[in-house]
Order: sequence, then C-alpha cells, then structure tokens
Amino acid sequence: MKKALLILAALIVALGLTVFIAGSFMPREHVATSTIVIPAPADTVWTTIRNFQALPTWWSDVERIESLDDSAGREAWMHHMSSGALGIAVERDEAPTILVTRMLADANAAFGGIWTYRLVPEDGATRVTIIEAGYISNKVFRFLAGTVMGMHGTMDSYLTALARHFGSDRLPEHML
Repeated sequence: MKKALLILAALIVALGLTVFIAGSFMPREHVATSTIVIPAPADTVWTTIRNFQALPTWWSDVERIESLDDSAGREAWMHHMSSGALGIAVERDEAPTILVTRMLADANAAFGGIWTYRLVPEDGATRVTIIEAGYISNKVFRFLAGTVMGMHGTMDSYLTALARHFGSDRLPEHML
C-alpha cells in the first residue's frame, strides 16, 4: 500500500512538472479571434454590448457588475464571475462599430489583455468580431489554455450568449 502511494505521488509530481515545463515553452502572448452574425441592426447590437450593467441579464457567466473609479479617468467596470472578478476599462469607443476594452491587471497578474469588438452590418444583421490580444503569465494556465480550454473560450461564451439574447442559436467561428 505504501509503495502504491509513493508511486501515485511520484506520478502526480511528474505530471505537474510536465505541465509546468510544457507551459514554459508555449508563447506568453496570443491573439485569438471569434466572430458571429447577430440577427439585429448594428445600432441595436451596439446598445446591448455597451450596456455593461445589463450584462448579467443575458450572459450567465457574469453574476453582477459594479462600476469602478479608474485612476486614468476611463469608464471601468468590475465583472463578478463565478471564476472570480475581472476589472475592465473602456479604451476606445467609436459607436456603433468599434469598442476596445482592457482588463485591469497589475504586472504580476496571471493573465490579461485587450478585447477589440468590431461590428459590421451584414445583410440586415450584424457581424460581431472580437479580437483578443492577451497574455498568460502563469505557465500552468498557459498550458491549460493552449491545450485543454482553448484561447477562444470566454469570447465564444460571450458571443453565444449575445446571439441567444437576440433569439439566435448560431455559434461563433474562429478566425486566424
């Protein structure tokens, strides 16, 4: 029994070390893009995207939203999610076509980045594209994001919920 526990412990340590080393070889920075067509005009989709306070009513990943005071004077929000809280600040707002938001994170954060939303009218609907330019400092998170969860997970969840909000069951597509 003791030998079996030692072997199990050694396997767990070896697995952890393998994940850490593999994550060390993966790039810290990444760019990922997801897109979806929403069956509504750009102005209507824009109003929904820009209404951060209403986000919990249509995206179940967000439990509540809280307005923040940002030292740089930007519009900022705290997204309280089941996985934790994320501070988001608006960097650029060109209604109804471009919105750029930045995750508020310190230099020691495990991850962070920028989302650029692009809205383009398309045959009476609106194509919403999110480009994530991000980084993952934590090597274990980097490994998991690069192999298990994927870099598109949060964007896809957001875009799928946005489509459902507008009565669509479309799923996002990934772009290179």
